[in-house]
Amino acid sequence: GWTSINVNGTVQQGDAHLLAFGDGTGVLIDAGPASQAPVVLSYLRSSGIRRLRSIMITHGHPDHYGGLPAILKSDIAIDEVLFNLPTKGQIAN
Repeated sequence: GWTSINVNGTVQQGDAHLLAFGDGTGVLIDAGPASQAPVVLSYLRSSGIRRLRSIMITHGHPDHYGGLPAILKSDIAIDEVLFNLPTKGQIAN
């Protein structure tokens, strides 16, 4: 199933979506802000996720990638991390 994990704190909004499969694996699309990493990890564990096939970060805003370091350091196995980096043309001078 697909779940939008609530990572919207009182000050900062963010995004984290989980595609969960019946075998205890999943795909995480965005990791939310750093302050909400415990929420994401708690949700993954309570959903029975033991392995993430992939973590996909859609773009370089901290409310989408901030929780990534804590997830990488967790006991959840991770097969790959994909980060959609901006092109030079997308970066403001």
